[in-house]
Amino acid sequence: DNKIKELKKRFDEIKSELNNKIEKNNDLENSINKLNNSKIRFTIRSRCALNKCLDMKSLHYGNSPHLWDYGHHNANQIFELEKNNDGTYSIKSSNSGLYLGLDSDRIAFRWKNENKQTFYLHHFGDGYYLIQEKSGGVIDLYGSNTSNGANIGKWSRNNDNNQQWK
Repeated sequence: DNKIKELKKRFDEIKSELNNKIEKNNDLENSINKLNNSKIRFTIRSRCALNKCLDMKSLHYGNSPHLWDYGHHNANQIFELEKNNDGTYSIKSSNSGLYLGLDSDRIAFRWKNENKQTFYLHHFGDGYYLIQEKSGGVIDLYGSNTSNGANIGKWSRNNDNNQQWK
């Protein structure tokens, strides 16, 4: 009789432990799902000038970005990072809904899946990344020019500071 009571007590303890683990696992899965579905908003700053950001000149389709002074809550400088199933990322303007993409000779904002809009992010350390399209072109601050309106475009990878973004 005592042995049955001990076994039942131990069974109840194990059942309780399992239920706690299942509940913790469900909480963890819910947290992961929320994180995967959340929008990560950020600015894109050049290693050449941290007080400057990649900026949409206008909200119009096909416009190219340029470098501009960082403006707190400037909607033209806020982007969302979307993780794709193949390990690449897409960069979307929070303001216009257009996606950053590389044409054959330039960078431009377009509708999703219209051209080369998936990027690999290569970490350089200190929070800096090289943003490289699958075909190899990278986002480049032309000539390391840090003045307002400086051109940002596509170039061959050379790992220089003007290709590193935070």
